[in-house]
Amino acid sequence: MLRIAIALFLTVASCFAAADEVTARVHSTSEWDPRVLDCIKRQNGGILERGECQGELIRQLKREQRTILGQIGKSLSGSGRDLTDYRSAAKGLTVAQANWEKFVRADCEIIGDVFGQGTDLGPTGDACVVDHYKLRNAQLRLLQRDYLNDR
Repeated sequence: MLRIAIALFLTVASCFAAADEVTARVHSTSEWDPRVLDCIKRQNGGILERGECQGELIRQLKREQRTILGQIGKSLSGSGRDLTDYRSAAKGLTVAQANWEKFVRADCEIIGDVFGQGTDLGPTGDACVVDHYKLRNAQLRLLQRDYLNDR
């Protein structure tokens, strides 16, 4: 019985450790995004330029997301394979996307609430937005690849 309890504990602990590692990687990626670093280097900049560069990256990610959503919307405008309901899926995606956008706003506002003041507040909040958009865009690409491409 003790061996089972220990094995169960180690399994659960390893799952939490893996989840923490993934979360840490996701939340640290935008800070060092190559597009931001290249932009800062081009501008020979500091904290203000970093904020401008983060803003440009956010605009790029939003454009990418609109493109992906447009492609998915085009796919869902068809009839789909047997036993699928693309009309319902399109409605569901619209609702999910609106809820995701509300979530991102609320989630990233937390940073401002707990950060307080300082010159790094803007770029830190922007990093939150970047992280969410990178993850959502990857999720949308997987939806597109795994479910909406002809097989």
